[in-house]
Amino acid sequence: MAQKDKRILDPVLPDQGGRMMPVDPLGINVSPEEAVRKKAYKIYQQRGRENGNALQDWVEAERELQKGQ
Repeated sequence: MAQKDKRILDPVLPDQGGRMMPVDPLGINVSPEEAVRKKAYKIYQQRGRENGNALQDWVEAERELQKGQ
């Protein structure tokens, strides 16, 4: 009978800088910067994915997260 591979794999994904980061599917261990990045991306998507407003999206994301939205 063949044995199953019992290694435990730590899933990781590359971040935007190409560094490998642990996957956190529940969002439990999200850094403040990562929370702002995700919120800014949602704002970008809601705007119809228009380029050229990254700083504005980032500032708006910070503002909304500080307000608790």
